Amino acid sequence: MRRFFSLVFLCCLALSAYGQIGLSPQSNAPGVRIRGRNPAELAAGEKSLLAGYCHLDFEGARLDPTGWKRMQPYTSLRESPDFQQVLIVSRYDILPSEEHPGVVLVNYRVTGVFDLNEGYSPMNSTIPAQFRTQEEDGSLIISGMSSPLPRVSLQAAIKWMNSRVADKSTPEALRAHMVEALRKLGQKLPEPVSAAN
Repeated sequence: MRRFFSLVFLCCLALSAYGQIGLSPQSNAPGVRIRGRNPAELAAGEKSLLAGYCHLDFEGARLDPTGWKRMQPYTSLRESPDFQQVLIVSRYDILPSEEHPGVVLVNYRVTGVFDLNEGYSPMNSTIPAQFRTQEEDGSLIISGMSSPLPRVSLQAAIKWMNSRVADKSTPEALRAHMVEALRKLGQKLPEPVSAAN
C-alpha cells in the first residue's frame, strides 16, 4: 500500500512539474506557460521556449515557405523576418540569465554562411544571438532578436538548396551560387556506408 501511495505521489508531482513550465497543449496561448515568477522558474521557461524555437530553426523551418507557421507559437512576430544570409551551424547553446530576465543568449557554432547574392563561404566561429522574451497572458514568448538570420543544420541547408536548384522559378544567379555551394558542402557529408558492412 505504501508503494502505491508513493507511485501516486510521484505521478502527481510529475504532472504538477509539467504544468509549471512547458508547452501548453490545451491552450490557444502561444509560447511556454509559466506559473512561478521567481528567477529560476523564469529562466527555465525561457530555456524551454528557446529550445523549441531554435530546434525548428535548426531543422530549416524558416527556409520552408510554410515553416513559419510551426514557429509562430514561440514568438509574437507574425511573419518570418526577411534575410539575405543563412548561417549553417553544427550546434547551439542556450544561456538564459537569471540576472537579466527577458534576455536569452544563444551561442551558435557556425561552420558556414550562404549569402543569397554572393554564395557560400566556410566559417569556423561561435556567433552569439540575443533573444528578448516577454510574458503575454501567462506565457513567455519571443518578442525580438538581435539578428533575423536563419540558423540551420548542414542537412537542412543542403535540402533547401537542392529544392531551390530544382525550382524553375529560382533566378539563374542564385541557382549558380547554390550549385557551387552544394558542391562545396557535399564534401562535408559523411561517406555512405556499404550494405555489405
